[in-house]
Amino acid sequence: MKSKTINIPIYDIDLVIKVVKELDCKAIVYIKGSNVYAELEKKSIDIETLVHESVHIANRVLYLCNVTPDFVNDESQAYLTEYIFKELRNVFAV
Repeated sequence: MKSKTINIPIYDIDLVIKVVKELDCKAIVYIKGSNVYAELEKKSIDIETLVHESVHIANRVLYLCNVTPDFVNDESQAYLTEYIFKELRNVFAV
């Protein structure tokens, strides 16, 4: 299993990314302690999955920080999702 930890600076939360051989789905994102974990099935890693999971990861980060998403002024959510996606893309070179 490949694993990498990425710090999300503005929120001071670690994102732990794990690549696993097999899951019942393409990926799973969950909170453990004060960190966010993303397990991705190796054969399912593609650009679409990374974009999709970036949204789930961003939502878990905001949840941990007690930030309520604002659907009118959502620029901070967009920047966070973009940051996470870029980090995932760098890890997986997609």
